[in-house]
Amino acid sequence: MSNLTNVELAVSALKRGWRWLRGAREALKDGRDDVVYCSQMVVEHSSKAVLIALGIDYPREHDVSIAFKQI
Repeated sequence: MSNLTNVELAVSALKRGWRWLRGAREALKDGRDDVVYCSQMVVEHSSKAVLIALGIDYPREHDVSIAFKQI
């Protein structure tokens, strides 16, 4: 089991989101077609970071909108 706090886990998720954001910027600069996918991953990881920080369980899938409807 992990001894990380929710805040530490949320920070980790935000860092992953930042990496995806850098990838999205590079994809846009290079004219690659994965810019939308990279951007979607930024939103996904950032959204999950918020839920983690608040201690809210969310489904282990891409769409976590149901968890936000409970807030």
